[in-house]
Amino acid sequence: MNQLAEIEIMLSRPGDWSERYAAMDKAHAAARKLWVRWCALNDVTMRRQAFAFTHLAAAKYPSWKNQSWRFETWPGNDHTRWFWHAHRPAMIVSEPYYARELSAMRARVERLGLELHHPPNPYASFHYPGRTVFAVIARPGRGVRWLDEQRVYEARHVWG
Repeated sequence: MNQLAEIEIMLSRPGDWSERYAAMDKAHAAARKLWVRWCALNDVTMRRQAFAFTHLAAAKYPSWKNQSWRFETWPGNDHTRWFWHAHRPAMIVSEPYYARELSAMRARVERLGLELHHPPNPYASFHYPGRTVFAVIARPGRGVRWLDEQRVYEARHVWG
């Protein structure tokens, strides 16, 4: 079975809170393994250090002196992760709950000269497959590769 489908099933199981928390722990462990593979496939590293769209567009290391950019808001900014390549901002991945946010997100990133990518099924996310979309923001020309699980994933039911 597709690992994303397995995560979706784990997160959708009914049960009491202890059973649900155990299922969520398993799902998060499976998602961490997918992130490791996705990072290797795209030659990036995931860090907790955030950066703004402007840093990504310029491929510049963020200045830590003026951190007003850390409060940047944008449509679809949910379950966001930042990826680096050779100590430079490389990609931002956001996993919002609604696909309808993709058009507003696309408009925002294109104004800055960036591109928005998503897998063939946008709901092939790692956070909550079938419920959140997988949106990658990158500089033009930076290809995004998808795991096999993301290319063939079919959600049992799509929310939103």
